Amino acid sequence: MAIPSGGGSEILKGVSFDQSAAATVDCITATTHQICSLLSVTLTATGGANNVSLLIGTRYFLYNQAIPSSGTFIWNDKVVWQAGDIFKIRLHTATQVISYVSYIVQDWS
Repeated sequence: MAIPSGGGSEILKGVSFDQSAAATVDCITATTHQICSLLSVTLTATGGANNVSLLIGTRYFLYNQAIPSSGTFIWNDKVVWQAGDIFKIRLHTATQVISYVSYIVQDWS
């Protein structure tokens, strides 16, 4: 995608996920002419200790982070992804984790 030079929109968004299986969940997909910027991810292990990974596509930027039972981990470094990329959350253990993701979507479509 070329660097946009015209008008567009910039929207702050938030989304919550409740996961309880050892699996990777597709959370946010950047579509054509979009740039997404991750602001923060709050992860709370409510069903027991768990290890969590965050990734864009197949690239991990947080891998196997331990979260104790009833504990919370906050990721607040900025990460950017573009059209076709997907932000994902992976649980390594089958215990419940509630996550809240805040991000910005810039759209030039």
